[in-house]
Amino acid sequence: MKRETMKCFREQREASEKSFRAQREASGNQRAAIDRQREEVQTIKAEVKAEVKAEVQTVKVEVQKVETEIQSMQQRFDQAHSKIDEKMDQLVKNITNLVKEGVAMSAS
Repeated sequence: MKRETMKCFREQREASEKSFRAQREASGNQRAAIDRQREEVQTIKAEVKAEVKAEVQTVKVEVQKVETEIQSMQQRFDQAHSKIDEKMDQLVKNITNLVKEGVAMSAS
């Protein structure tokens, strides 16, 4: 009976050790899978970061182009405004001269 009890304990211990090793192996496999996923996430994160950085740079270039065009348009607007002011000054002088000539003719 003692032998049977010892045999039973030994079998239980061996089954327990086998189960423990299987659980440890499964745990190790899970850790490896988690590590692979973590690496994949880091890789994707780096790729997305690079894409966003490139897109931001593209947008910055486009903004600079638009700002340059706006400055050019502003300069053209200022030039046109100056020409209009010059023409208006000239018209005022011409009208003033015509009025003076008209007043001088009617006084004569």
